[in-house]
Amino acid sequence: MFVYHIATAILVLGTSSAVIDAADISSARSRRALRGIDTIHHDASFLEETDNFWGRNLQEAKSIGSNDDKPTPRPTCVPSESPTDPPTMTPTRSPTSPPTMTPTLSPTGKPSAAPIVTSCSIGVEVSCTTEAATGGDTGQCADILAIGTRCDERATRMTMKYNGGDCTQSFNIQEIDQFGCVDTGAGPPTTGSVWIVVAALKDPATVYFEGSVEVGGTFDMFDGGERFEADSTVTVYPDSDKTEVLQVSNFHTSCSQNLFLKDKFGSIQVVEFENGQGIFSCFVDATYSYAIANTGSVNDADIIEFTRTSNGEETDLLAELGMSLSVAPGEILEVSTASQFDMTIRQEYSTFVEVTATTTPGGQCADSSDALEFVVGNPLPPVAF
Repeated sequence: MFVYHIATAILVLGTSSAVIDAADISSARSRRALRGIDTIHHDASFLEETDNFWGRNLQEAKSIGSNDDKPTPRPTCVPSESPTDPPTMTPTRSPTSPPTMTPTLSPTGKPSAAPIVTSCSIGVEVSCTTEAATGGDTGQCADILAIGTRCDERATRMTMKYNGGDCTQSFNIQEIDQFGCVDTGAGPPTTGSVWIVVAALKDPATVYFEGSVEVGGTFDMFDGGERFEADSTVTVYPDSDKTEVLQVSNFHTSCSQNLFLKDKFGSIQVVEFENGQGIFSCFVDATYSYAIANTGSVNDADIIEFTRTSNGEETDLLAELGMSLSVAPGEILEVSTASQFDMTIRQEYSTFVEVTATTTPGGQCADSSDALEFVVGNPLPPVAF
């Protein structure tokens, strides 16, 4: 079996073009003998077969070797050199230098100055006052007393409003023999101006008013402080030439008959009268006051928006401030606007004000607002049927 393995190995080498000479074969035989090959087989037939095997392979090896220019070298006795150098004995240097022993200098000297405060605080309050009679004499619009609308004593002065329009708009409860109205054509126009003359009915020479009046304007009937005659006549002309009559109306002015504020006689209407009992007016004058305060402590507040909304109608009040658009810290800016209430109608008055401001160098102040509501006036007298 040992000989079989050797033969197999040599056969492999032969197929790889390795060259084996006779001395090698003879040496192999000697080694086989020394190793005690006779312990495996001793019969002549086995030896003969072995010799034949080696002979055949020898001939094949020589045949193969004769075809090459020169035989291949024998295998080296020692291994070839290592492909790379052995590792170094000590590690390489660190990629960076070690940290410094002491910290670097501070990037800046002293701390920077504190930031500029850009916020501000603005506040606004609204109030309403009047010189009319008020409950408790507070002077507050919410406390205005209801007014008398009926003339109970002959008047010395009446303020009339010209509305324009024909006789159909008349509204009063005077008897038919005390009041009358006649139009010429379409009656007075509802735009532009007309010429009006008011005189005593029984004495046309007693003139209480004569002049040009615009639609929506007012005029005073007055006779130097004298009381009016019982009845008065109002004549409306297109102009001062008085050549064409647009409307003629007459009504009772002694106040012995029903005469109320807001009564309409054709194109004119009673809005105020004065007698020994005092002054009675449809309207009460009032003043709305607005206080805008900068409650901050650093920067001026520059007002950029200031609006008022009264009964749904918005008004820009910024122009009311004039040049005073900046409010210093702790300062209060006050401004006021005039108003008028119709006392013949009881109604609610609702006012909302809002202020927006900024502060240098550009900070936005929070918006501030305030509201005021009250009810004043009294209804018209009932209409007689």
